[in-house]
Amino acid sequence: MMLSSQQVDSILHLYLASVQRKKTEVVKSAISSRTESVNMTGTKQEMRILREEVMKSPDIRTDKIFDLRQRIRDNSYEIAGDEIASK
Repeated sequence: MMLSSQQVDSILHLYLASVQRKKTEVVKSAISSRTESVNMTGTKQEMRILREEVMKSPDIRTDKIFDLRQRIRDNSYEIAGDEIASK
């Protein structure tokens, strides 16, 4: 298949326009990521506060342990073998 010089020029023009659009998208993305990084400061502070709260909380869920102990003592705690087997 032979292409005329006009067809080659048209294809080249479309390709260059496509490349330019991609460059524009990359620049816009870079600008938005800078904006997001500015907004991340608040998120970092929130994460730090949440991490501190988690560190303050006990590793053991005493409320759950108390409930299980009570149910075992009352003989109301039933173990479903199928549920355990599926885990």
